[in-house]
Amino acid sequence: SGGPLLDAGGRFIGINPAIFRPSGASAGFGFAVPIATAKRLVPQLIRSGEPERVGIGIQPLSDYYAARLGLDGVVIRDVFAGGPAARAGLEGIEMTRRRRVVLGDRIVAANGEPIRNIDDLLYAFEQAGLGATVTLSVVRDDRERQVEVMLARI
Repeated sequence: SGGPLLDAGGRFIGINPAIFRPSGASAGFGFAVPIATAKRLVPQLIRSGEPERVGIGIQPLSDYYAARLGLDGVVIRDVFAGGPAARAGLEGIEMTRRRRVVLGDRIVAANGEPIRNIDDLLYAFEQAGLGATVTLSVVRDDRERQVEVMLARI
């Protein structure tokens, strides 16, 4: 597999890096990288051999468990010490001595755009880029507040 992905007008809109062929035939499931992502990643790959991953130093609760709990946004499970999230005062889930789970912060928007899941959050970080300051709407104890966090390499 491989090669350009063209739209009906012949415009270059992506790269086809792989195909999954469960039957072994030439048909299967194709995977594509959008051209905007490729344009951003190619210089990084040339420069360092790997993509730059940016974030704020958190471990999110999986979308599956957040949905099971009826929570919107991205639930922060852990905050890494010394990272941007810790410096901004964000908090993760805590366990009391009586083994009761206490929720910390949930990220519900980034730069005014709704955050429904982890993919939305990663996309917002990717769009902003390394070193950018992102304004997060964060909910804790049913109160929403705005927090500015600078994106760092993770």
